[in-house]
Amino acid sequence: MTFLQLVQRLHSEAGRQGTAPTTVVGQTGFNLRFVNWVNAAYEEIQALHKTWKFRQMDLDVDITDAARNYTAADLGLTDFGEWKTNYGDVRLYLVVADEKELEYEPWDDYKQVYMIGAARVLPGRPFVYSIKPDNTIDFYPYPDDDYTVTGEYIKSIQSLTLDTSTIIFPNNYHLLLVWKALMSYAAFENAPEIYAKAQDNYDKLIAKMEITELPQIYWGGTLA
Repeated sequence: MTFLQLVQRLHSEAGRQGTAPTTVVGQTGFNLRFVNWVNAAYEEIQALHKTWKFRQMDLDVDITDAARNYTAADLGLTDFGEWKTNYGDVRLYLVVADEKELEYEPWDDYKQVYMIGAARVLPGRPFVYSIKPDNTIDFYPYPDDDYTVTGEYIKSIQSLTLDTSTIIFPNNYHLLLVWKALMSYAAFENAPEIYAKAQDNYDKLIAKMEITELPQIYWGGTLA
């Protein structure tokens, strides 16, 4: 469903008099509230879990022998939210056959070892990385060649702005935005029956999405 279709569905579920919005742009009054409530619901649902499958993005960028520290923008990541720091989340290669995982070190530990004296500019093949407080990614040692960095990062929280804006998670969960937004409407109007219906629908659907759109948990075997 598009942003406009979701707003129109919210208008219907709320039982408001009058014609449903024909656009999300330039609205005023209650129609503007509907637009804002749907968008807020979208942002809140995305923010529930960093580990949503639809927020995991592939990383495939180049670093050069001219720098060891990069912003997301430097690497061309326009939808960047956060770096991932588990083992295997960031890898590096000069040629594909020599691709290897990079170790992650917390910044306070990293800077005490790799950001002191001659270590700052020691050239070599990077084998460790850290995330600085300004959210840039730093590689050590200073790259001695042009390398490719692969792995994953976490997608930023997306907003809806246009009539045709679409949702990044699967279609069968799009109504979550309507039920979440309807809860906001019901709270504003002090309508407990509408709120209860919306919350019940939301709770059931979000539980299903958490089963299919979060990583599966695997339990280890029994101890001998």
